[in-house]
Amino acid sequence: MDLKNILRKLDDDNNFKALQTKTRFDLLNNDDVVKLYEYHIDNPQSFTPDQRCQIEKGAMFVLARKDDRNEHNRKMLEKTATEQNPVAVIKADSYSYLPGYTLAMKSHFLNYYGITEYTLIC
Repeated sequence: MDLKNILRKLDDDNNFKALQTKTRFDLLNNDDVVKLYEYHIDNPQSFTPDQRCQIEKGAMFVLARKDDRNEHNRKMLEKTATEQNPVAVIKADSYSYLPGYTLAMKSHFLNYYGITEYTLIC
């Protein structure tokens, strides 16, 4: 996937465009990293809490790892939980049918990355 559009900055921000291009081609130097941090949403000097909230509301989150994605989704669901609309996390366990074994070994499955570890219900 190649991200071609900058959604968080204006089209006339050439400095950010240059940083984006350098990042894409792994050409960043230390000064670029410092400058890039100024755009990071967790940098308190860059965004007020209200601005950060507004950015997060309209953002699409792209996470490289399944565990990070699941954790992010869990946190987002927790934010929506109310007394009228509760969110539950149901842990899943795989059990072995062999005598003497209680839990199945995930590594024994061909595609053990696809085994559900928990399910979010709301």
